[in-house]
Amino acid sequence: MTDLRGGITGSVRGSLSADALWTPAALGSSLLAMWDAERSDLITQSGGAVSSWRDVVAGYEMAQTTPAARPTYSATSFNNRPGITFDGVQQFLEAGAIPLPAGAAPCEVWALVDQTAPGSDATGRRIFSYGSGTNDTREIYRITPSGLNRLTAAIGNGATRVFPDSPIVDFSGRRIARMVITSTECRLEVDGTSAAAAAVVPATVVARARIGASANAATAANFYQGGLSIALMTGALTTEQAAMLYAYLGARR
Repeated sequence: MTDLRGGITGSVRGSLSADALWTPAALGSSLLAMWDAERSDLITQSGGAVSSWRDVVAGYEMAQTTPAARPTYSATSFNNRPGITFDGVQQFLEAGAIPLPAGAAPCEVWALVDQTAPGSDATGRRIFSYGSGTNDTREIYRITPSGLNRLTAAIGNGATRVFPDSPIVDFSGRRIARMVITSTECRLEVDGTSAAAAAVVPATVVARARIGASANAATAANFYQGGLSIALMTGALTTEQAAMLYAYLGARR
């Protein structure tokens, strides 16, 4: 498929270190997929209703054929910048078996969100999810232990699901979410604050991927409520790469 990263302006050039020149394109082959609301050329929408959102790297398409289930694009909805908003009722985007890391292959999932569900809402609202069944899926989502918004994840090992600890950060409003998966563990971060890792050997089977809903069954559920500026999947990042990505996302927040 065509590599669409050339459309991202401003990569790291030579010894220039100004953050304004850095974009995720500088991650090179470590950037596995990226759905960016600021790339309007990769979004198909009518009256704001999004029917297709293609990723920057290889054009992987997240789509929605049901009009009522289409999230809403706006050029100003994410802190006066472009964003896609999900209603928490039925809206999500979906792809089939795109080539995301499977089995125990490592990856990271990053998302810049504006999470609007209140702490009184007990639904585990999925931001990004891919897999097949309950015990072979990777998911990053929001929960409400004791009425508090928190980030969590669920990683299937083939027999059950493993849940890493949640960072002690209010996961409300505009936040940077990070899920780090290795071949032996998973851990979470919110705005750079991390929590203890959980031991898990992933056994991921990629049948489908979803933005805004769970992917562990043919019928979508657990819908995300709020805005999304960008969602990325990467390989394992170095400390320096992660710091640059945090700075880039923070500037968009």
